Amino acid sequence: MLKSPMFRRLVLGLMVVAAVVIVGEGCAKKKRRKKKKDYKVPTQEEISRWRDRLRNSDHNMAVIPAGRYQLGDNTFVGNRKRFVKLEAPFKIDKFEVTNHDWWMFLFATNKSQDYFAAPPVVMGDYDTDKWAQGHKYFKYDYDRAKHPIRAIGYDEAQMFCKFVRKRLPTADEWEIAARGPEGLRYPWGNKYSSAYWKTKAQTSFMMSIETTGRADSSSIIYRHDTVAVDSMPEGQSPFGLYHMGGNVSEWTTSQVTTGHGEWKKVKRSERPKSQVVKGGSFYSRQKGSLAAQYFDLLPNTASDVFRVGFRCARD
Repeated sequence: MLKSPMFRRLVLGLMVVAAVVIVGEGCAKKKRRKKKKDYKVPTQEEISRWRDRLRNSDHNMAVIPAGRYQLGDNTFVGNRKRFVKLEAPFKIDKFEVTNHDWWMFLFATNKSQDYFAAPPVVMGDYDTDKWAQGHKYFKYDYDRAKHPIRAIGYDEAQMFCKFVRKRLPTADEWEIAARGPEGLRYPWGNKYSSAYWKTKAQTSFMMSIETTGRADSSSIIYRHDTVAVDSMPEGQSPFGLYHMGGNVSEWTTSQVTTGHGEWKKVKRSERPKSQVVKGGSFYSRQKGSLAAQYFDLLPNTASDVFRVGFRCARD
């Protein structure tokens, strides 16, 4: 029987199957190893080049000239239509601060191991349950390096801007940069278009509004994610700024008296000041794309529920 052709074929077949399984397992392990991307700690030279580029040049910044600009919208109680005079020009980043920028900042300031006071950010994984476990690290994800940093508190944003010798914009400056000299309602024009906004939120839901004038709540499709800060050039503002209608909302230095949650029951004179946050996020609806809209957050808020990032300005 051992020498029978059938037996030899059976043995040979088993050997082939075993070889395929072993090779397959080896490939699978290799793939799994590839997925575990260990970050490369930036060298001092790389950190210096990054820091000097942001500090000593206007790299990727737009110049906003002095002049008369339209702000506000009569559909917003707290931001009625008005005109303001910008006395002096200023500069503002064309792009939101990226995950890569934040990563470099942490190493440049020796905060990469013990960061940070607000809930720690894990790039590519914004599970608030994990924040509650007290993780103290910032994990680099090469695939999301050009996405905007988010879940950043106001103080952290201020700290970054100060380090690169810039500052956060005021709410008026932010809105001027978004609307341009003609006071456009949206960064890209006066007419809403899901083509410029679809990466931030629901597409078929918005298409139903555009085509029928009615909102079909059953068609809501959220993307649940940001996109690269230099993507979607069709949605640029008149001054060439990207993603002022979405991706992440952005901190400003302007303040209002808060009226959220528990503070609604407190006398207005006793309520704390909160920061004005401008621009919709990828999770916003159509109203969130309007350049005049805003909401406010207490400075120490860093929850990803609000999907807040920032961009810097300079005089």
